[in-house]
Amino acid sequence: MADLDIHNSYTLRNWVSLYQLKVQTGLFVSPAMTRTQKRDILALQQRNEELEQTLQQANLLILALHTLIGVAEQELQLPIRKKSGTKRS
Repeated sequence: MADLDIHNSYTLRNWVSLYQLKVQTGLFVSPAMTRTQKRDILALQQRNEELEQTLQQANLLILALHTLIGVAEQELQLPIRKKSGTKRS
């Protein structure tokens, strides 16, 4: 903060509070987004949706595999899952 000629944190907090008040009261309006910024936001939103779908599919696969292992353990009476606290041989 010294390189910006800010000597204590109070100065910075005061500036942030004043800026926040101006934004809330409408005295300061941020400039409108450019086409590039809007396009970037749309691309990020689309990527976010793709990732959410991928996550949902992965979670569904995990649930299916856990169910498969559980049924196999019950039907075959074989311990498939590693028990906690067991040591390697």
